[in-house]
Amino acid sequence: MRDHHDLNGRVQRKLLFVLILIFLSSTRVIASDDWIYTVSAGENLWVLADRYLKNVSFTERLKTYNQIVDPYKIPPGTKIKVPVKWLKTSPFFVRVFDMHGQAWVIEADGGRRLPLSAGSLLVEGDKIETLDDSNVRLQFIDGSFLLLQEKSHLHLDRIGIFGDSGMVDNRLMLEKGRLETQVEPSTGPANRFEIKTPSATTSVRGTDYRVNQDEGNAVSRAEVLGGKIEVTGAGVSRFVKANQGLLIRGSEPPAPPVDLLPAPNVDALPRVLEQVPIQLGIPEVSGSSGYRVQISLREDFRSLMLDNTFAGNLFKGPDLPDGNYFFRIRAIDASGLEGLNAATRIELNARPEPPLLLEPKPASGVTEERAVFVWSKPVDIEQFHFQLAKDSEFRELVTDNLEVDESQFVSPDELPLGDYYWRVAAVDENEGLGPFSDAQHFRRVVPAPTLEEPEISDEHLQIRWRAGLPGQRYQFQLADEPSFSAPLVDKTVDEPNIELDKPDSGTYYMRIRTIDADGFENPFGTTQTLEVPRSWYWWLLLLLLFALFAI
Repeated sequence: MRDHHDLNGRVQRKLLFVLILIFLSSTRVIASDDWIYTVSAGENLWVLADRYLKNVSFTERLKTYNQIVDPYKIPPGTKIKVPVKWLKTSPFFVRVFDMHGQAWVIEADGGRRLPLSAGSLLVEGDKIETLDDSNVRLQFIDGSFLLLQEKSHLHLDRIGIFGDSGMVDNRLMLEKGRLETQVEPSTGPANRFEIKTPSATTSVRGTDYRVNQDEGNAVSRAEVLGGKIEVTGAGVSRFVKANQGLLIRGSEPPAPPVDLLPAPNVDALPRVLEQVPIQLGIPEVSGSSGYRVQISLREDFRSLMLDNTFAGNLFKGPDLPDGNYFFRIRAIDASGLEGLNAATRIELNARPEPPLLLEPKPASGVTEERAVFVWSKPVDIEQFHFQLAKDSEFRELVTDNLEVDESQFVSPDELPLGDYYWRVAAVDENEGLGPFSDAQHFRRVVPAPTLEEPEISDEHLQIRWRAGLPGQRYQFQLADEPSFSAPLVDKTVDEPNIELDKPDSGTYYMRIRTIDADGFENPFGTTQTLEVPRSWYWWLLLLLLFALFAI
């Protein structure tokens, strides 16, 4: 809505816009060089000429063209043929149907640069500029729509209507950037919807297509999804039908049309996303060099919340609010032509965010029969949903508690030996139940074997322990300090014993753990202390030394 118009003017324009939309839906025309008008009671050629023709002087031509005897007396219902070139045209306006981000209009009458908003009215000669991560959806008087995407410049070169004939004359100049159109089927021989770029002109009569102009005028692209278009450049015209696209390089003629890449298969995409920012793996399309992803709250995509391209097939999106969204995805080939669309509906349920799982740690062994589970406590969260299962899909639930009031949980029953998975979801008073955390695996195991009293001989150290379960191996460590940061011995053996060279006298630390047949490493058992005494040979040597000193 233009800032320099008064309120009454704005209301009148909007009312006129609605009335003409209604009129266009009922006006009867045919696709030929003539517009066919049906005479109503009380109308004559002079009335028709004044209302529809460029000048009333065309009345005589109209009389001759239709072989009318008396221009003042025409029976109601008579069909009058009117050559399109005789019709007068009047400038009209375009409405900003919706927009996302920031965009500007440079006014034709004065050159002022003003911000756009939904509902703004644009007139012939205005220029539109969209900024990064922004798009504008324009609605034309005939019901056609145009989406001007980010970092684009569009000039409304001609926005006119042929009197009350129901035919429009829309001519646009895409100076740079990208746009998508849904053009209404032609309502008459003079109906025109043209988009020019510095390289070419596209003309349509009812179709769904896209136009792209590289910055610097290097390449123009046209892609047709429905209907067909005519692309003209350097004096050469080519017709592009549905599911085809073509390139225009600089001042060269348009290249021959090629088939667009097929739509990605989105059937396997998740129907619910539980993490933000969004991450989505796009099924690969052979021959693609990248993808475009559009996100909308509307199934018809007439307004976009996001419109981005990216290389590879991993889409990383924004931090959107929870809700239902429509995703539209297409592949981009090596020449920059964008392929056919695939659309799907995805629910985002990422809040409240799940807590961090602390204990048991991932892939750890738990010896306690009643395991203790601990997780972080998010701010303002007072309740949690805890689940424990025998499988990673949580089909075999062991515990399912929807009302845990603390950030820890003790298994109410003794857990048999085996593998388990656990997860936690936060519950918010306003947002309800959030997504579960990633499942975390642990194994309920028997305690590590207890080391028996070592046997120390003059040269060896023999250590034994009770045998574990069938198929288990044993990891033994010996260190000279209790942290085991640099063990003196770290060996894995198949039998429940180990023999070592006798270490020097002093204090040592020992520990052991079992390793299951599938490689799972159980926790170390209790650390034990080992005292290695001095050898009797040292005492004999000291006695000899004392004897020598005494002589």
